[in-house]
Amino acid sequence: MARVEEKIARRAAARLEPGEPVQVAVPAQASVLLPLLIGLPAAVALVVGLGRLGLGGALVAGVGAAAGVCVASLCTPYRSIVVTDRRIVVFRSRIGGASPTAVLASVPRATRLGPPRGLWHRPHLPVKALVAWRFFGDLRRADAYAAGFGAPPGPGPADRYAAGSSAGTVPQPMPPPMPYPLQQTPPPMPPPMPPPMQPPMPYPPQPGPPSMPPMPYPPQPGPLPMPPGTPGVAPAAGSASVGRTLAVIAVALLAVPALLLGVAGVVVAVRGDPPAVPGRSAAPTADGPRRAQLTELMRGDCFTLDGALPTEGETARIGAVETIACTQPHNREVVTVLAYPGVTWEGGGETRANEHCRSAFTNDVRADVAADSRYAASYIRTHVAGDGGTGRTLFVLCVVASTESTTGSVLT
Repeated sequence: MARVEEKIARRAAARLEPGEPVQVAVPAQASVLLPLLIGLPAAVALVVGLGRLGLGGALVAGVGAAAGVCVASLCTPYRSIVVTDRRIVVFRSRIGGASPTAVLASVPRATRLGPPRGLWHRPHLPVKALVAWRFFGDLRRADAYAAGFGAPPGPGPADRYAAGSSAGTVPQPMPPPMPYPLQQTPPPMPPPMPPPMQPPMPYPPQPGPPSMPPMPYPPQPGPLPMPPGTPGVAPAAGSASVGRTLAVIAVALLAVPALLLGVAGVVVAVRGDPPAVPGRSAAPTADGPRRAQLTELMRGDCFTLDGALPTEGETARIGAVETIACTQPHNREVVTVLAYPGVTWEGGGETRANEHCRSAFTNDVRADVAADSRYAASYIRTHVAGDGGTGRTLFVLCVVASTESTTGSVLT
């Protein structure tokens, strides 16, 4: 497992469920526009300063460019994508995407993250997250696990960062690959027999090439040794480490002349999260209830719907709801949120939702609530169009409903 992936797995373990192992962890960011908007003018200023103002002007422009790139990196919203054996979780992260701080969205483990293309790939997730090309191998490895190819039969190196386990265990290196076994050469063919009509004549010994001892096949090139239990191909972290080291050295070299020349560059940027998307938390504010769309609800949100509970097979239309604190009277609570890209309700979505909701009700709802006849399991479904109006994603809310208002959360 690469060093960046180990950091994300170790820091995200405290925010996962107990015993939930991490299979793949990928850094991402919500936008690449801000670094481009600052980096391109900075590069132009550097070239113009070198051509028009000489070395001193180029030095001042370089300091401004370095400061602009640093500020752009600090102001870019970063994400961490953590893949476990149960689900795919998107975290808000600090600079670099290796320090997850809060859960933004969670989708079923069957969701595919690829195939990745281009320099930046955006997986089909409720929260916008762009993955750089050097981490495409991690996305393909996560999809291979979901498809059942190359999945580890037992605990892998990422499992030592599962919630509730002790972190810091150093894996034992894999022994070097063994060469192919020696290939035995076939015995030489006997000399041809004389024609049967002719009297047998002894053939003189024929000169031939000297016999050579059998040689083993050379070792075949293969992947570098990996810790036991890590299938797939992990991306090399050396290039990222070298790039970060060079960037730190360049900033340090440019900062010293700036202090000597008395040049100070100040770039002010306002950092903000992307607009509300499906899966963003709609928790109530301190001022009271908050009105939210169905696609903004998340696990643990509580709200109230008027009318009796729909019977089995009965459907009812629901618009926006007002989320309230679960300590206040309510009759609905979201257990989990499911997303099925490109799937309709009649085309397999209903079967998947029933299976996943049943699993969530069994594992995440308190036992006393499950045994109480006042509570019932239900779900709310809606479709959301993809980027540019193309493609549709089926979102399903697994909800615990009660026949009368209640207080407190039903989750374990």
